[in-house]
Amino acid sequence: APFTVVNLANGNLFTSIPIVSWEGVSFALYHNNFDSAGMSTLSSGWTHSYSASLSFGDDQITFLR
Repeated sequence: APFTVVNLANGNLFTSIPIVSWEGVSFALYHNNFDSAGMSTLSSGWTHSYSASLSFGDDQITFLR
């Protein structure tokens, strides 16, 4: 079932919506009210279980999820 958490200190709203899950594989949608500049292919603030990218720095590569 979906769940929502509200941070009363700053007003951020985080929502998780499980879509499907079977034998160790799951897919869910997430919405973070404060993540308007996220790397999502979805609408502003939305990500999913398989959202990932690499960030290339001068001397390091960082995996972002």
